[in-house]
Amino acid sequence: TRDGTGGRSHPSPFRSTTRLSYRAGTWMTTQAAELRRTIKQRRRLLDHRVVESCSDNIARTLWRLPEMHRASRIGIYMAAFGEVSCQPFIATAWLRGKRIFAPVLRKNALLYAPLSNGTKLSRNRYGIPEPVHTRRQLVPPQRLDIVLVPLVAFDSDLNRLGMGGGYYDRSFAFRRRQRRYRKPRLVGLGYSFQHVSHLHAAPWDVPLDRAVTETETLPPPAHRSSQTV
Repeated sequence: TRDGTGGRSHPSPFRSTTRLSYRAGTWMTTQAAELRRTIKQRRRLLDHRVVESCSDNIARTLWRLPEMHRASRIGIYMAAFGEVSCQPFIATAWLRGKRIFAPVLRKNALLYAPLSNGTKLSRNRYGIPEPVHTRRQLVPPQRLDIVLVPLVAFDSDLNRLGMGGGYYDRSFAFRRRQRRYRKPRLVGLGYSFQHVSHLHAAPWDVPLDRAVTETETLPPPAHRSSQTV
């Protein structure tokens, strides 16, 4: 299969299934919760070898994106519960001299702290590792060039369904007010089975700029917008 970047990707380890569809007219909180529960359960059951293989393939795809080469400050996430791992991407990013930042919970939003090979980590209230940092080291999302975002589900319009806490929507709400140049670019990472037919976007939802799985990139780089990092 093609990965959307002009190269060939490995076949997906997941069986082809009919994509779920949630129409705007019938969207309800209970439907979102059911979709979230179903996909999270499937993701948790993934064999670690599948997670590693897909994460490696996605990392290679990310480095074929032209905006990734232009970026100097990149936000990642610390994967949990079967999410696509950012570790293969991070290892290459350090070798290429990129500055990497990981999210830190602050009240009901996210700030970012530097992440290097020797950074000590501590777990937040959800059990997810965060860089140990000083207040002066914290960086607001506006100062990043690209941010990798974990996905529960996404659709072809690049609407995103997250874990339900609203942290990313609150932290990147400023993106909805931007008319032209949008920074940082938001790149969602997920598995092919997380691609659903339709998600209803609420007024406060912040869409992705790209979504990358082990089999596809949306939109393909050839069709990217004129906005640059």
